[in-house]
Amino acid sequence: MLKLSDMSADQVNAVDRLYEHDNTLLVANMGAGKTAVTLTAASELLEAGVVKRVLVIAPVKVCNSVWPEECAKWGHLTGIKVANAAGSNEKKRRAALDGDAPIVCINFENIAWLFRVYKAKGKFDGLIVDELSRFKSGGGTGFKALRPRLNDFKWRVGMTGTPVSEDWEGLYGQMLVVDSGARLGTRKDLFKRKYFYPTDYNEYNWEMLDWAPAEISKKIEDVVYTMPDYRHELPPLEIEQVVLPMPPALRKTYEEMKGSMVVSFEGEGVEAESAAVLSNKLLQCANGFLYGPEDCDGVKPTHWLDRYKIDACAGIASSWRKEGEQVIICYWFGADLKRLEEIFGSDCKVTPETVDKWNSGEQGVLLLHPRSAGHGLNLAAGGRRMLWLGPVWSRDLREQTVARLWRRGQTQPVQVVDILAENSIDQLVVDRVESKEEYERMFKQYLGS
Repeated sequence: MLKLSDMSADQVNAVDRLYEHDNTLLVANMGAGKTAVTLTAASELLEAGVVKRVLVIAPVKVCNSVWPEECAKWGHLTGIKVANAAGSNEKKRRAALDGDAPIVCINFENIAWLFRVYKAKGKFDGLIVDELSRFKSGGGTGFKALRPRLNDFKWRVGMTGTPVSEDWEGLYGQMLVVDSGARLGTRKDLFKRKYFYPTDYNEYNWEMLDWAPAEISKKIEDVVYTMPDYRHELPPLEIEQVVLPMPPALRKTYEEMKGSMVVSFEGEGVEAESAAVLSNKLLQCANGFLYGPEDCDGVKPTHWLDRYKIDACAGIASSWRKEGEQVIICYWFGADLKRLEEIFGSDCKVTPETVDKWNSGEQGVLLLHPRSAGHGLNLAAGGRRMLWLGPVWSRDLREQTVARLWRRGQTQPVQVVDILAENSIDQLVVDRVESKEEYERMFKQYLGS
């Protein structure tokens, strides 16, 4: 069991910062120990009577595993009771909230329920939001339910590894949670017009003004604490692209969809009604299938066109398994998951049981969706190899998912392989995601970290 003295100097400094400040945007690379840091600060504040009860908002899998596991891992935290109000069982949620645990975890999806059921003030006076970037849009039912209650919390911490992973506009919603709008304002429209300008007549697309990053950074620098980057201490991260030529029949369908935004299968039309829908259809087609329109039961039929990516993925995974390596396969579409389950079995999706088996070396293959399992999980003990069955638009999800393996505790070089379709939208997505890295670099540069 780890002791407080086992914390690094960087982690101890972060604990001191959180203890001494009421509002903090804690920026730390994945695996830097921000959960242990924040729990330690919260425990000290609870013991000192500065706060009476702390609400933790986090992804459901993080609520279920990461927070209780951190308490069990560190000797100075074993006496802290963490209750879990996440998930679909309302009876268990109410029991957690009505109990005496000083720290209660709840998932993002249950925030609206929480403040609808517990309307009175005073239930919590400390707030931790794990993966604060979930609130970057400044919308959604959870954010709208939380916003009028923000001033209930005298101590607030927002945790993220990627505060500007997609664009600087996403900082607004995150900062609103941290300081109730004290630094960037209480109206997003005014924030947007101050620091951005529209690039089209209908104001669908906006670009940041040249001077805006420096000014925004100056306004928020007093509440941002960035833990030093430790990734140079890790084994190397190797990223490789396997680019596959599309089979001729698939290429024909892809080009038809790209050019006319509609294709037909046995008299049924598959249509892309907008540019956004078209990009999604092209990603499906590049993977070898297309979803048809929903039927009367809300089910989308799947038209399989080719298995070339699935077969390539299975071949690479099989060769790695023969070398004695476990493999994570990242998928985005449910249709791909079904095919992967046909090959590797239905017991390969991420669950508490398969995660335990993975980390003990007994799982073999783990099928992971970046949106549901890309945050919080520590999978470094179980392996070092990851396959992507196509790219995703979100840099945040991409980096967070890779960090399930490439983090503290990893002892071997990590290999990530992207399976891409040649001359397709796949490469465009990869290039766009890579270009977003500049936002993060600028953010840390202006903050002097």
